[in-house]
Amino acid sequence: MRNFIIFFIGKEGTSPLMKLLDNFDRVSVLHHEGGGALEPFDRHECGPISIRNLKKCLDIVLSGQEIDFARLNRIYTKTSLKPLEETNRNCSVGFKMRFKPPGNRIAETLGFDSWNNWASKAFRKSRNRSFRRMMLEVLQKNNPVVFVAFRQDLLRWSLSKYHGDGSCRPGHMQFDLASGKISREDIGKIHVDCDRLEKIFAQSEMMLARKNRLMEEFRSKGIDAFPLFYEDFLEDKYQYFNRFFEILGIEISKQEIEAALETGAYYKKVHSRDISEFVINYQEVMDRFGSSKRL
Repeated sequence: MRNFIIFFIGKEGTSPLMKLLDNFDRVSVLHHEGGGALEPFDRHECGPISIRNLKKCLDIVLSGQEIDFARLNRIYTKTSLKPLEETNRNCSVGFKMRFKPPGNRIAETLGFDSWNNWASKAFRKSRNRSFRRMMLEVLQKNNPVVFVAFRQDLLRWSLSKYHGDGSCRPGHMQFDLASGKISREDIGKIHVDCDRLEKIFAQSEMMLARKNRLMEEFRSKGIDAFPLFYEDFLEDKYQYFNRFFEILGIEISKQEIEAALETGAYYKKVHSRDISEFVINYQEVMDRFGSSKRL
């Protein structure tokens, strides 16, 4: 039984995945006291933590030993407003995070708001290198299982980012839909600006290439890294979780998986498989992007 990290970018189905994983007795998802904080080591949850303190936190969590939460939270709450909740013993502990450094007080103090000047760019580049070295060191030392979240269907991934909060602005709708705050009927169709979508599509291609390079780097350094495909999650959740637990070295029964799925993830899929149901000019979109390869 090993601890794990899921690296993601966004709109790859990792939030419902983490909520479903938290339904299993032999997995504990690391989060703030009182719930939430699915990305406890991302800036919006942990605050402007230093790379040094982030390393200390990750070493404590991923060491494979019983987690010393008193020590962990002494470090973590130097920047986070909420402490991390203690996890169950004798289980696999995991969390998700973006593979990039959280914000830093130095940058804020120096007024690097827009990252437009030479000094701010040099600072960010140096910090990114320091973060990368630190993460690789932590992963090699503690030997967790590393998962990298992928979406193979670039068009659907790009449309999901384009749609955002339902009004073509950044945001998420899954949990509002699941909680009943909105219904599917409240989600209107959108007209897609294909030129704008093309830019998002190009960004998605670039992100996918970066993820593949990251996977190669992990494996070249002896880090156990595995892809998690969103499309597999949608197609067959039983097989998806069976493989997930097999990689962690945990024997899991079909009944346990079914029970966790029945408990739910406080999540509903926003978009149907049929693009025409939420895109007004779907034919234009398909004519322009439909032949794009599924990678």
